[in-house]
Amino acid sequence: MKQEENSEAWSKYKIILGGFLIHCTLGSIYCFSNISVYVISYMKIIGCSNVTYKDSSWIYVLTLIFQCFFGFFGGILNQNLGPQISVLLGGWLMCLGILLSYFTVFNFYLFLMTYGILCGIGCGIAYPIPLSVAVKKHYDHKGVISGIIFLGRGLAVFIICPMQNYFINKYNYMPDYSPEFESTEEKYFSNLDILNKVPYLFIYEGIFFAIIQFIGACLISDTNDSSKEFMAYNDKSSKLLYCENKSFTYKNNGITNSFRTLSNTSNFSFRESNSTFINRDFILIWLMVFFNWQAISYTQIFWKIFGLNYLYIDDRSLSLMGAVSSLFNIFGRLFWGFISDLTSFKTALILMSMLMSFLTVTLTLSARAFSSIINAMISAHYARAGLLRKKKIKKMKRVNKLLSEKKHEQIIKIMNIVKKNMNEMNKNMNEMNKNMNEMKKSMNEMNKNMNKINGVKKNIAEGAFQFFH
Repeated sequence: MKQEENSEAWSKYKIILGGFLIHCTLGSIYCFSNISVYVISYMKIIGCSNVTYKDSSWIYVLTLIFQCFFGFFGGILNQNLGPQISVLLGGWLMCLGILLSYFTVFNFYLFLMTYGILCGIGCGIAYPIPLSVAVKKHYDHKGVISGIIFLGRGLAVFIICPMQNYFINKYNYMPDYSPEFESTEEKYFSNLDILNKVPYLFIYEGIFFAIIQFIGACLISDTNDSSKEFMAYNDKSSKLLYCENKSFTYKNNGITNSFRTLSNTSNFSFRESNSTFINRDFILIWLMVFFNWQAISYTQIFWKIFGLNYLYIDDRSLSLMGAVSSLFNIFGRLFWGFISDLTSFKTALILMSMLMSFLTVTLTLSARAFSSIINAMISAHYARAGLLRKKKIKKMKRVNKLLSEKKHEQIIKIMNIVKKNMNEMNKNMNEMNKNMNEMKKSMNEMNKNMNKINGVKKNIAEGAFQFFH
């Protein structure tokens, strides 16, 4: 009996572990902003392309768009093929896109096809399956379970970003190339030791993620329980939305997924109607998530580009900041999972939206402070740290300004000295030219006298000749 209970407990918790591992690999798409500076530099230097840093947003946006659209197909594949095959299909399709990026990284549009579209499709297919399987097993704790599984996405950034930085830019070089024909302050990496490592990064990542996804898929494989035991419901109206092959009795306090409130009196077999998805609550939730993701996407795309090119923060420090922010992302997922379980999904989403709005306004008011970007990515707890960081940045700017003013004064002083020396040289040259003219005049007089002497000699010679003849 105890063995059966332990086996049943392991069958439930291994699904959570498998989903966690799967989402650790899927979260690698959020690490693209960490390597976007190297990818764009590779395209510009090696591929001789005209791309700039702003073009990197298309790669990330396409990945998210195709991930969203193909999440629907992930649910269909899960029903027909089961979670194990569906997760492997989606995950390995994402890994295939990463591996093919080894061959396409030199060209922006080909890279869009492999890393943007193909990775997005694979990630979208695999994205909902671990969560749906785990929630079916732990429906009464769906908020915490989803938080634990999504924790893998934040942990991926925490682990992968420093590893990417160490592999590509081990000695922490700064971008050093600024195109002369482009009117921009952007700088790119031109060190071939760095750029030549970029394609190999995709090979190592693709193979490593494929192995992790295989392990995760084995852990979330089907159990003895039917996958049709899951039932969703509307918290507000207490109406049943989805049910198959189960026996239920409607209770006055609403239908729930707890078997203590159900009795075997009648059978139901139906699905939700189309009108379920077209209602006021769905539209409001969709709009809230849509507008929240505008701020999130902006910081995820440009945080490193902004830090390198405008605040001159070194690459290693930026990767460390990204890793630290991902830790708060991890704790935030667990925190909001508990809030969702204690209150409701709607309350948690409203609180998150209010917090994100406040931090986004803070971000726009202090756009020159890189730490404010981190604030928008983590929590209000770091607002004070952001102000301290802002003060440090302002202090550094004042120091740089003073240094630049001193350098400017020194340059002007040197230029004046050079100008004075040039004037003296010109004066000396004029004197030399004057002396040369005098020498030339003397030479002309000497030539004239020599001509006179030659004429006298000639006259003497002619007179002597006539005298003797």
